[in-house]
Amino acid sequence: IDSGMDTMGVENALSVLKKMYREQGKNIMLISHKEELVGRVNNVLTVVKEGGFTAYNTDTEYIDA
Repeated sequence: IDSGMDTMGVENALSVLKKMYREQGKNIMLISHKEELVGRVNNVLTVVKEGGFTAYNTDTEYIDA
């Protein structure tokens, strides 16, 4: 959702997604290259391709949605 968006656009989109989660109880998958969003979502899956190999890392961050 954040391709070509300025900071305010990303903030607005994230706000809408969080509202959908709260009101509808739907799980939402957000795919982004913006590292500043990491601390603002519940679960993070990082995919890194390096030296011909792909590595996955999971971290869990808890926020108030």
